[in-house]
Amino acid sequence: MALTGVGYFICAEFSHMLSFPGEVATVWLPSGLSLSAFLYVERRSWPLLLLATLLANLSSDVMLHAKSFPVSFGFWISNTTETLSAVWLIRRYMRTPFRFHDWQTVIMFASLPCLLSTALGGLLGATVISITYDANFVNAWQVWWSGDAIGMLILTPFMLTSIPVAISIVTSLRLSRELAKSPKSQPITNEFVASQTDRFTTSRLSLKEIFKSIGVFILFITLLAVITQYVFGGQDLPIAYVVYLVLLCLALRYEVMGSAWGILVVAIIVLLNTSQAQGLFAHGLDLKTSMFLVQFYLVISSTAFLILGATVREKRVAREQSMQTLETSPDGRLMVDNNGQIKTVNTALAKIFGYNSDELIGQHLDILIPEETRILHKKHFMQFLVSPDSRPMGKGRLIKGIHKNRQLIPLEVGLSPLEINSEPYVLAVVVDVTAIKKQEEELLKRNEELARSNRELDAFVYAASHDLKSPLRGLESLVTWIEEDMGETIPPKSARHLAQAKNRVQRMGHLLNDLLLYSRAGRLTEKELIEIQLSEVIRDILELIDVPAGFTVVTVGDTHGFKTARVPLMQCLQNLIVNGIKHHHKQSGQIEVSARDDGDYIDFSVTDDGPGIAPEFRSRIFEMFQTLQPRDTQEGSGIGLAIVKKIVERYGGTISVESNLGAGTTFRFKWPKQITE
Repeated sequence: MALTGVGYFICAEFSHMLSFPGEVATVWLPSGLSLSAFLYVERRSWPLLLLATLLANLSSDVMLHAKSFPVSFGFWISNTTETLSAVWLIRRYMRTPFRFHDWQTVIMFASLPCLLSTALGGLLGATVISITYDANFVNAWQVWWSGDAIGMLILTPFMLTSIPVAISIVTSLRLSRELAKSPKSQPITNEFVASQTDRFTTSRLSLKEIFKSIGVFILFITLLAVITQYVFGGQDLPIAYVVYLVLLCLALRYEVMGSAWGILVVAIIVLLNTSQAQGLFAHGLDLKTSMFLVQFYLVISSTAFLILGATVREKRVAREQSMQTLETSPDGRLMVDNNGQIKTVNTALAKIFGYNSDELIGQHLDILIPEETRILHKKHFMQFLVSPDSRPMGKGRLIKGIHKNRQLIPLEVGLSPLEINSEPYVLAVVVDVTAIKKQEEELLKRNEELARSNRELDAFVYAASHDLKSPLRGLESLVTWIEEDMGETIPPKSARHLAQAKNRVQRMGHLLNDLLLYSRAGRLTEKELIEIQLSEVIRDILELIDVPAGFTVVTVGDTHGFKTARVPLMQCLQNLIVNGIKHHHKQSGQIEVSARDDGDYIDFSVTDDGPGIAPEFRSRIFEMFQTLQPRDTQEGSGIGLAIVKKIVERYGGTISVESNLGAGTTFRFKWPKQITE
């Protein structure tokens, strides 16, 4: 706070040196210093800042310039009002913490705080001046307003960009002294904050490099001061544009901080010389006119070069963020020029090929390409430069790269054209697909093994079924021969036993057939997709099965425009219809088959009015060999519902059952509209 008070006092005295006799300062630098202080410190410290600026203002006005206490206090109230209103405008309409991050911020700063807040403070200040000195209110307000606005525009950027740099340098020096005492100390590095407090560049500078950069900066400032003094110090030479050349160098090299320092140096020299009737703005003009020409010159120069510095910073930050994204990407990335020379690589790419990044930068792209494919690759590269359309990952075939150890690497590459400083470049995203290729080969191997196992299973099931059916047919024939040989002489009890034997042989045959069907259920052998209409499917099913006279099968809804594998869907519906008829507890009943659209699925349901299923059996009905009735009293193997479930799930659907004992049963399954193999 003491430094703020001292700085405020010094700025006030320097501004008084540039005042018109009997009026106010043409440029009021304390306005910029005060705004910087209020923006930089926390709100809880504001009372101390107010006290420091009040004491500095009274010391300058009352002690050195013979102003009365009420007048000095009135000036302080005016200055404080514009400072606090400027802080409010910045926090209300601009980003905080406030920094000159981009050119939009510079324009907003010049438009809102510099113009509006000083206009408000000028009303109070002009009132004090007009009452105390009987001056023209409009003229007093205009001078106050322009002087304070220029003071903010010149000094605030200087303070907000210089304070972080000073803190960074002091911190670096302190750390270097502390760590130098340790025998294991490492070289101290620090970010040389060149324009904003958050400027952290990708390259870290040592203390030696920091001081070297400061030396170059001081050299630029000294050169600017000499040229400005030469132009505005009484030499009648029309070379004022040379000042702009040095300001341009400062803005391009040091961004906003370079612009702010350069503008402040130019402003001090121009104001001092013009106030003494010397230089470019003092050619036979009265002092007041000269000062207003200076004000116009400073406003234009300050705004233009602050915008330039902020724009350079924006581009630098965007470039650094791009480089950071490039470096931190898990995929390999490299950038080459139109000659195929490698300009940038990230760590991931260097690791893919077994190099260090420094080993690749500056090399030709051929270092990463197998010799036998370099000619073809060069042809494709030139074609891409002629028609530089982005090629995303996964487009086109895989290519082979060559590792540092001369091993070939399967790669997937995506290309994007870039233009930097009007020069064409190519950004390549490279992914090592060695692991993916191994997984694909392993998956292909497993698929082949699975296909072979399925073929072996089919052969086994067929052979087992055939080999088992042969003795069954022999047993059935033997029973038939016994019945024929004995004729009517067979005892009733023996006849019943023979009938039971024949029935069980036939049931075993059905069971073998069902096992064969189950082993093949759900195989995606039907590739042709046919448009399905539920009514036609049910009609075809009814032609294949024997529906007892007392039963009816009705359809509700339809499936127009629905294409799918017809045979497996038909098999599911047929099994469910047969199941509803077979397990019905009456000699007559109704089976209702419905279909409705359900987004990506068709929702099929088969409902009967049979005896229903008790809750304890619902969880087991889709298991193999599960029946609700004793096998001797109910025809069936208990595999039908298991086959339906297997087919539905193989095609990506689901099946469920809804039933209440004595109230019928509904089997509902979802069949996907899109069949994928």
